[in-house]
Amino acid sequence: MDNPAEKLEEGIGFLKRAEIFGRLSPEELKAIVNTGRIETHAPGSTIFKIGDPSDAIYVIKSGVVEICRAKGDREKMVVVAYLGESDLKYFDLPTVIQTLATSERTGTLTITDQLEGVFARIYFEAGKVLYAELDHLKGEEAFYQLFQSPMQDAFTFKGGLPPVEFKEEEEIATTTMGLLMEAARQQDELKVLKESYADPNRVFRPQSETLPWNDEETEGLAQEVWARLHRRETIDQMAREIPVCQYRIYKVLSLMEAKGLAA
Repeated sequence: MDNPAEKLEEGIGFLKRAEIFGRLSPEELKAIVNTGRIETHAPGSTIFKIGDPSDAIYVIKSGVVEICRAKGDREKMVVVAYLGESDLKYFDLPTVIQTLATSERTGTLTITDQLEGVFARIYFEAGKVLYAELDHLKGEEAFYQLFQSPMQDAFTFKGGLPPVEFKEEEEIATTTMGLLMEAARQQDELKVLKESYADPNRVFRPQSETLPWNDEETEGLAQEVWARLHRRETIDQMAREIPVCQYRIYKVLSLMEAKGLAA
């Protein structure tokens, strides 16, 4: 982009998207663009160190910056936060979530798809996962489904209050570490289940007139799945409409098949 006017417009547009500059006037943003400069840093390079003079403010345009500190008596620097945007091919989601948790961040982690649309959102309060949303799923089910869906392209983290769409009744009680451990367990089991039920368009057929079910924890879901089997819905249809993660649907279907209730 060689045109100065286009460079200025592009710079103003970028700064307007940054939380710290979002409320400034066009003239104020123009002044910042004209006095600032763009820096490019190679992967692994150091931008600043603890103790350096506080004579600049950095706004990350692309890429991700690791914030490192020495913890306790250890001399080795450890990552305590990620800032900016990141490609999930290089930073796995559990690591990002653990980092936000250990650094006690408050704000929303937004995960976007290839078209830069919102795929999922997770809200942290002082490092604890409080809300989650993915498509038609809310709360813990949305969190678990995030690890059962194809990995998406990028994420951003923005500090502040939770999005107004999140409701108090959707608040997650499980600890962040508990969520991650359960997500890993479900992810592993779902992989095995999908080997048995590889076709998401498969239609199970009821093999009984009634549904004898003695597991209180899954009884409600079993009744919902049973009704949909009678409507000859596919596994994929159930996963898109029932407000639970894929693992729970596959698990109930496998139990029904094992009991001779569906085939």
